[in-house]
Parts: sequence; structure tokens; C-alpha cells
Amino acid sequence: CILSMSRSVALSKYYTAPLRVYAALPPPSSVQKQHQVVVCTCGEWYRFPSSYYLPEGHQLGFLPSSFQGQLPKAFEKEKGSRGGTNFNDQNKEEQDRYVTVDDCDFVVELESSSDSECLQVMSSDDSHKWTKLVNEPYLDASQTSSLHRILYLPYLHKAKYLSYSLYAKQQNES
Repeated sequence: CILSMSRSVALSKYYTAPLRVYAALPPPSSVQKQHQVVVCTCGEWYRFPSSYYLPEGHQLGFLPSSFQGQLPKAFEKEKGSRGGTNFNDQNKEEQDRYVTVDDCDFVVELESSSDSECLQVMSSDDSHKWTKLVNEPYLDASQTSSLHRILYLPYLHKAKYLSYSLYAKQQNES
């Protein structure tokens, strides 16, 4: 029973940052309601919990990253489950999945180092400034022992963390 509780606490404490970050997305402003709000990610696409976590009027966008496989595609209501195009059975990259940083209203990134892929893309965007809205701790598995990744041990807690962050785009003042 104690091991089960320790494991449950570990899962909740170490790995729920993506859920908390996506839940912190603000509703669309009156200006944003005129178009879909695009929430972008780079290499963190596989930690995206589900489109159910995006507020109404938001959609997920992918910025190019080192991942070279096929990314998920948004469900097309009018075509149903049979109308999908640009799928392949070899997991090859499809360029139509990507957006540009100009298309993004928000960016979600796991900041593992100063050369995180989305941070590089955002720093190359001269027309906008990016402001960090939310910063949640996410377990750094490469710097934390197996025992401390599996169980939460309150008095022996030796986990290392990375920052799982949400950025908002703002216009640069010229």
C-alpha cells in the first residue's frame, strides 16, 4: 500500500507538467476570436495530452524539429475517418504538418538546455517578442536515479527537474 501511494505521488509530482501547462492556456481574446489560436510545439509533440486539453478556438501546430517522422494530423470533421490524406505507412515526414513561428500564438517547450529547439526558433523571430506565462517542473530522467523516478521518497527526495513552459507571442514595439 505504501509503495502504491509512493508511486502515485511520484507520477503526479514528476510527470503532470504537460497537463498543467496546457490547462493554463488563456481563452481567446476578442482579437484572437477572429482566427484559430495556434499553440505550437517542436520536439515536445508526443507529450501533448490531447486536443481535449485545448480551449475552444485553439488548435495545435508543429514547428520543425529534429524529429523526422510523421506527425499527427488534425481530424477533419467533414471528411470523417476515411478522408485522411498525406498519410504513409513508412512513418515518413509530411511537410504539410508544419506551421511557421509567425503562425504561432503560443509555444510549449521542455527547456532541457539553452539550445532547446523551440527556443532557437523563437529567438530567430525578429518581429515578435515571446513572454513566458507558465513554468512547471518536469522530472529530468537523465539526471535522476531510477529509484527516484519510480517512487516519491519524501525525506530522500533527489530528483532533478527541467522547466516545462508556455510562451505567449507579443508584437515587438518598433
